[in-house]
Amino acid sequence: MRDFELIELGPGTGRLLTDLLPTVQKLRASPASLTLFEASSELRQVQSKALATLSNAPKPRWASTLSEALDNPNEQPVIIIAHEFFDALPVHVLHKVPSKTGTESQWREQLVDIVEDPNPGEPQFRFVLSRAATPAVALAQSVCTIQPQTDSKVLEVCADGMSTARRLAELIHRRGGAALIIDYGSDTLRGNTVRALSKHAITDVLASPGESDITADVNFGHLRHAVSGVPSMRLWSSISQREFLLRLGAAERFRMIARSVVATDESDEEIDNRLLRLQQDYDRIVGVGEQNMGTVYKVAVIANEKEGVPFGFANRSG
Repeated sequence: MRDFELIELGPGTGRLLTDLLPTVQKLRASPASLTLFEASSELRQVQSKALATLSNAPKPRWASTLSEALDNPNEQPVIIIAHEFFDALPVHVLHKVPSKTGTESQWREQLVDIVEDPNPGEPQFRFVLSRAATPAVALAQSVCTIQPQTDSKVLEVCADGMSTARRLAELIHRRGGAALIIDYGSDTLRGNTVRALSKHAITDVLASPGESDITADVNFGHLRHAVSGVPSMRLWSSISQREFLLRLGAAERFRMIARSVVATDESDEEIDNRLLRLQQDYDRIVGVGEQNMGTVYKVAVIANEKEGVPFGFANRSG
């Protein structure tokens, strides 16, 4: 089977691809074409070097914009992977404030303002609230996230994420296939998740602009709302990476690899070391706790519901 296009949004170092492609080749399901949505020329070089280590990998087509990535004239089915992509998209942060009349609360968007004369060592920027409702407030209201009875005083809405999810759904509706999303987030409302990371540590969002990675949790409920606007398309409810992989047989695969390691002619010490590394890798992807990825990452799938329930999502209501 070589009649599908593989698209990855934000491939990073290319590590996921170099792990994925050899596996699908063993299943005789290698993609006929490969498209990578990556704007950074430096990361493109890193990805190119990573792919060069593989044999029989399709020549990648790099795209600088989402439109370019999705605008392939062929009509092959598509498999789209978005790993830690949506959490990097910009979000609008909304705050509930008392109305001028005092009878009902209202929502205002958090904006960034310039500090005229900052004190030494303090950021040159500050957060302020909009004087009136903004388009982001209207967007949040349109997806029913802002309701009078909500107790949340801070909400986030990602317009780019919703737009991207809808465009993926439209592409899959036209050509067939599916999109796999793996990211931080949840199906429920969570406000105030915007954070900046620098050298693997959380730092001030307004400090050193351009030198930190700013992320926010993905609201999969918003993405589901966007996808629902495309006929017969659906976003299956996000589940933990641990649950998803275990449903796909990760535990059985782990035991099979472990048995193959034990069956080698290596010394007992070498076997023990390989088993230890195998256990550590397994725990890292399915283990619980902040140090592991099993419950930190959530998984969602966009597909045509007429094709049935995607693997790993049986008995999920969302």
